[in-house]
Order: sequence, then C-alpha cells, then structure tokens
Amino acid sequence: AHFLKTRKFSSINVVRATRMGLTSAEERSKLMDVKHAMLAERAALARDQCDRLDGEYNELCSEVKRQERVRQAQHQTAKKRLEIRRKEVLRSDPHEYANYLVSLHLLQQGVGQSA
Repeated sequence: AHFLKTRKFSSINVVRATRMGLTSAEERSKLMDVKHAMLAERAALARDQCDRLDGEYNELCSEVKRQERVRQAQHQTAKKRLEIRRKEVLRSDPHEYANYLVSLHLLQQGVGQSA
C-alpha cells in the first residue's frame, strides 16, 4: 500500500474491501462429521455383535448336530440288539417268542398309559 501511495496512482483501492460473511455451513459440516463418526461406530458395534451372535449360533448348530449323530448311533445299536434278540428268540422256541411279543405289547401299553 505504501508503494501505491508514493507513486500517486489514480486507481488506488478501486476495488472495495469485501467482508467475509461466516455462515453456519462449517458448523453444520462439523456436526455432520460427528454424526457420521457416531454412525460408523454404531455400525462397527452392530457388525461385531452380529459376528458374535453368528458364532454362537454356529456353535449351537454344531452341538445339536453332534447330539443328533450320537442319538442316531445309539438308535442304530439298540435296533441291532433288538434284531439279534429277536433272532435268538425265534431260533429257540416259538412259545418263548409269543411270550416275548406279549411282554413287549404290555410294556408299550404301560408306557402309553404313564405318558
């Protein structure tokens, strides 16, 4: 400015000084950044919780499948034992087999009545 005054130019300060008007846009921008950070944190927490619940669900499913396999194996062995017993009874005596069938029938009726 001193240089312009010493030279005595006629066009000194032709352009008026502008005033900077501060708007609330920057403040809104900061608030949006805070809100976005909060939402990103919530999303991360939700993802972690979903992953944890998914892991628990998979563990429970594998446990149930293991129990099903164990029970299936128990059922198969019991079925084989009954088949072996039936063959033994058939080989020995038909009267004994008839008694065996009657006792099974009575057992089934007893189970049906107590249930």
